[in-house]
Amino acid sequence: MAGKILSHIIQLRNCIVFSLLLFSSILQAQQDSSINNPGHLYHPQRDIRPERVLQDTIKKQLIPDSLSAEDLMQIHDSLFLREQFIQDSLLARQLFVQDSIQKREIFVRDSIMKRQRILDSLNYLKNELPKLVNAALYSLSDEFIIFSNDISIIGDSMLSRYIYMRMPFSFNKPFMPWRSEIDFTGGSIAIDIDTNKKLIKSIRGKDLDWFFDYNENSKIIRLNTRGMFTKKYDVNYYKQPIDSVFFDSDGRVVKIKRYLDFYAADDRYQKGKHLFLFLHKIKQFQYDNAGNISHVQYVDFCDRWRESDPSKICLITDYSFSRDGTNILLTRKNDPANKFSDGNFIYDFNNYHVLNSVTFNNVAGTEKWKTIIEYNQLGNVTRYVYQVNDRINKTLVINYYLDDPNAKYKAELITCIFENDGISYFQENNTTGKSRSRDHFTGEWGPWE
Repeated sequence: MAGKILSHIIQLRNCIVFSLLLFSSILQAQQDSSINNPGHLYHPQRDIRPERVLQDTIKKQLIPDSLSAEDLMQIHDSLFLREQFIQDSLLARQLFVQDSIQKREIFVRDSIMKRQRILDSLNYLKNELPKLVNAALYSLSDEFIIFSNDISIIGDSMLSRYIYMRMPFSFNKPFMPWRSEIDFTGGSIAIDIDTNKKLIKSIRGKDLDWFFDYNENSKIIRLNTRGMFTKKYDVNYYKQPIDSVFFDSDGRVVKIKRYLDFYAADDRYQKGKHLFLFLHKIKQFQYDNAGNISHVQYVDFCDRWRESDPSKICLITDYSFSRDGTNILLTRKNDPANKFSDGNFIYDFNNYHVLNSVTFNNVAGTEKWKTIIEYNQLGNVTRYVYQVNDRINKTLVINYYLDDPNAKYKAELITCIFENDGISYFQENNTTGKSRSRDHFTGEWGPWE
């Protein structure tokens, strides 16, 4: 009996396909009849609905009179289950498609919101970081920043490098020591942000360890940097610098007050109890209409090693700036006056902020020197030429081994001493500690030893 029912079901499936084809032919025949037959003749219409055609076809071809009522019931149940399965499948697919579209919409919306949050954070950082970086740099160094680039957003998820140029007072280091950069492009710099107050709490990375506290209007911040151990009178101390940085309405540094927080330290250089806090230095900055530094004053207080030591000023140094094209003229004046260090500097830069030379003449007229700087194609210093009273008395030659993976040193510094005849007869390798001499008669150099 089961085999007989299965055979009828298979015939039913084939019949459904046949019926659909038959229905299409009937529709075409009806259209032709409507066109060819006169409208006044009466033609009884047959019921050609698909379900009716299907029922008639099934009745004629698949349900012969010989089937029992039980067989008819089983066929009916099978057809009903098949129809229900198709309906459930269509409904399930419809729900799946709707759910997929909804999830995709949520994903896209969340992605857009996430991207917008990232862009908002990057815009905040690119505006705030130069302010805080300059505050830290001016606090930690007495050199002056004469140029810095704006931080920009690369793509939609990265900040650019922050490059800045300083005015140096010493000329004896390799590469380009007055050009520095902080790389915000990768993951080497960690920036901690207070998301509730929308304030930068710290900037940490290689050689960076800066922590910031803010007052209510954010025009004064407290900068905490690394402390240091020191010794005086055979007693160990720990000094913690604390800088209060003041800004003007344009976000420029106008004053820095540096305090030193003193702690006791044991023989193993472990920080102990707090001793006292005192004001160590004050820096004040003024700017011209173009936003360039025009005047700086440093007030240095004398060191204190006990709380009972008096607080008094040891030195006041004033710097005045003027510009002549790409040259910067710097005047230094000390209080108490020092006719040997008081004087005028001329920094000769080119249009790309590359330093060509620096000259100095003191007030007393006893010191007149010039340092000429030479570079290689990579922009690294290859030689410092030192002139004193218009005569070269010394040079510092720098050899680089950047492409040699086996090199012990990346840069080698050699000092060449010149005599009155303008010839160098002695060289000292500052990197290895070796030296050599040249024979005055043959001009041949001896071995390094």
